[in-house]
Amino acid sequence: MTDSNRSAFVTGANRGLGLEICRQLGQKGYKIFLGCRDIEKGKEAAVN
Repeated sequence: MTDSNRSAFVTGANRGLGLEICRQLGQKGYKIFLGCRDIEKGKEAAVN
């Protein structure tokens, strides 16, 4: 399995450590599913 076929679900993904984990996994080609309590903050994090 290559990195491009991998995915991750990250909770608390709209700020702090969760956001940084998403950023780093995204750079490695992972498909990321963001978990957060506030949908608007999650949308904002997803485009950044």
